[in-house]
Amino acid sequence: MIRRPVLLLFLIFSALAAAAHADSLKDALSHKYKNQILALRSPFTARDQKFDSAGQPLNARPTGAWLLYGGIFVEKLNLSADTLRLQGHRATSYFDKKSGKLILVTYDKARRIEIHLDQPLNSLEDAQAVLNRVFFLEGDATEHIKPEFRRADDNTQPQRFITSEKTVPPSPGPHIPLSPSFPSKLAMPSIRGPWF
Repeated sequence: MIRRPVLLLFLIFSALAAAAHADSLKDALSHKYKNQILALRSPFTARDQKFDSAGQPLNARPTGAWLLYGGIFVEKLNLSADTLRLQGHRATSYFDKKSGKLILVTYDKARRIEIHLDQPLNSLEDAQAVLNRVFFLEGDATEHIKPEFRRADDNTQPQRFITSEKTVPPSPGPHIPLSPSFPSKLAMPSIRGPWF
């Protein structure tokens, strides 16, 4: 008889502890990734995107000759036992030399990224491992947040050329060589109009 209330209290406290752990994990994820730009490993689709916990897209691959890659500015983050949801606008950033600040540029309507989980996340490390399968979290992720168009039929790894203004030679001005066989009237066109 006493076992039932004790068992019921144990189950209630266990459920509360699990909910508190999920809230603390959600808070940790929000603190780390909210108001940040995360670069997707796969191209954007026309609408919201869904992934499994291995990082494989559940949506159909975008159709068309070109695919758009880039980043998303995380505005909302929600965690449940079976889904991790991020919501935000496609975005990029650039450094403004005049103000000395990093400027955020958002475009398009808000998008939702859903990651369906095989099992509930137990720690921040588990969540980062799942997120790293969908987004570029390690290494130089800033190169991946820049919008990039790629041909849909191109399976090669994109090459990035990094230059500075000092290493790029100035472009030559337009030069149109005229053949000496052209008549002088064709070589120097005359401009006539009511204003002359």
